[in-house]
Amino acid sequence: MLVFLGTATVVIAKGNVLAIGLAFGLAITISAYSFGAVSGGHFNPAVTTAMWLNKKIEVK
Repeated sequence: MLVFLGTATVVIAKGNVLAIGLAFGLAITISAYSFGAVSGGHFNPAVTTAMWLNKKIEVK
């Protein structure tokens, strides 16, 4: 969703930095509210894997 919404805004907004920033921020906010309770807010798989390997989180 982040890549789709963000890059689509880049194409549509034609360089409007405010619109692009708001689109990326909105995508992160929607993801946080949608999946935050499930994943604990880890949206980067590398961070989640590293925390799992260091026993900071558990697999449910």
